[in-house]
Amino acid sequence: MMTEDEIQFFKSYLDDSKVVLEYGCGGSTLEYSKLVKKYISIENEKEWYDLINEEMIASSGGNIYTYLESPISSSDEGLEKNAESLLSSRYNQGHGSGKKPKWNATSSSFNHTDTRDGHEWHTLINYVNKPLELIDEYGKFDIVLVDGVAREFCTYRAKDLIKDDGLIFIHDFKRTHYYGILNFYEIVKQVDTLALLRLK
Repeated sequence: MMTEDEIQFFKSYLDDSKVVLEYGCGGSTLEYSKLVKKYISIENEKEWYDLINEEMIASSGGNIYTYLESPISSSDEGLEKNAESLLSSRYNQGHGSGKKPKWNATSSSFNHTDTRDGHEWHTLINYVNKPLELIDEYGKFDIVLVDGVAREFCTYRAKDLIKDDGLIFIHDFKRTHYYGILNFYEIVKQVDTLALLRLK
């Protein structure tokens, strides 16, 4: 849940000309969608998606578009290449899994399972990349809000999803195990745990 200060911070960037992409749907989806032109949300948990989607359909003004991308093991060369950097804070501190991420010599991949959501990051690649398919339909996004699973990877992917003047936000940035993304981004402004980032 966002604090009131975080909500106001995010809302200050919203208006009815904006097309927003959100990783991880929830109460914020309903709240923020009322203020923008289009609000696209990607979810990975079917039970939660079914529950929240029913509520969204009932209360939306027709500008919320939700997509379910269930976990299934996949691959992505670019994400794989940068996995060690993106997971470096987890690796250096041993956060999030009880075990440090490790290099898997047989599969040439850097493996990590997050105990918070129970997913090994390769099973979330389709979730991370789903918005790439949506650009043809919606165009590039004005704002990307990362507030779901695989946050380091979603935030990394966001650079390919936003317009030239687009904005990238990540929530719960008090969690230092997400700080691997600072290998690629810097913080422009942070209110409580909501950070606005830009590419280095």
